[in-house]
Amino acid sequence: MNDAPATTETHAPLVLASASPRRRDLLAQGGIAPDRIDVAEIDETPRGGETPRLAAVRLALAKAEWAASRNPGAYVLGADTIVAVGRRILGKPNDTAEAERMLSLLSGRAHRVLTAVAAIAPDGRRAQRLSETRLKFKRAGSGATPPAAIASRASPARTSRRCRDRIRA
Repeated sequence: MNDAPATTETHAPLVLASASPRRRDLLAQGGIAPDRIDVAEIDETPRGGETPRLAAVRLALAKAEWAASRNPGAYVLGADTIVAVGRRILGKPNDTAEAERMLSLLSGRAHRVLTAVAAIAPDGRRAQRLSETRLKFKRAGSGATPPAAIASRASPARTSRRCRDRIRA
């Protein structure tokens, strides 16, 4: 007979401050499923003079802080990804024409994909990390799919997601 008292193990919930299916997939690959998804409603406009690296870290932390304020006692994970050409941040395209301009800008050029992650523990401890990937698109030329054709394949509602996927490819 075991005289040890029965214990019930509880854990603080994990809140993901993102609606991104990609973020959920990455967590799932590590065997982690968030207990809750609480999409942060913050202004993602870059600040004047802010570098892409600083913007990514600031936005990831702002998303985590926003969700932490709504979910006390939880572990919160926020993240942000920015595509940059030099110091120029490429936002999410609003329509097919803007997506075409972005793809043309990237043609034959190097760019960076910066992903920042911020975590806030229930006791307020914080951690943040930044990952930077440098990529180069081949120049769109004969035999290549022109940017207009790539951009026009998506409906306006899906343009942003699909173009970001192509930009990251």
